[in-house]
Amino acid sequence: MSSVAIPAIVLACCFGGGLLGIRSRLALPAHHLNPDSKDLVHLCMGLVATMTALILGLVTASAKATFDAEDQAIHTSADNMVMLDRLLAGYGPEAQPLRAEIREALRRSIDVIWGDDVATAANPEPAGPGVLQGILALTPSTVA
Repeated sequence: MSSVAIPAIVLACCFGGGLLGIRSRLALPAHHLNPDSKDLVHLCMGLVATMTALILGLVTASAKATFDAEDQAIHTSADNMVMLDRLLAGYGPEAQPLRAEIREALRRSIDVIWGDDVATAANPEPAGPGVLQGILALTPSTVA
């Protein structure tokens, strides 16, 4: 449905409900129209409005908490990647190929997450098993 059709349908339903309410008022007995009945209807509508606001607030808070958790995960992952790159830089030129492979894997991951290729996003390529073995095979040149 289009973005205009849904509000138009909601408007028509609300307007139709209002007309139905006006029409049904004429058919109500007199004791349903006294001030006590009107106050009860006002009280119930206030309760419905309060509950609706409470539920919308909870949904908004849940959406924000989910967004904040995803944002924190991305920041943590970026921090870990920078720390790994700096640690590998300390190993000198022998770690340069590993650093390049990790940067390429990170570039591919960014393309998968924010790219337009849906097929690649469904099956992302891993960084490669050689990266972990390469890191484990590194030996420090000094004892510090």
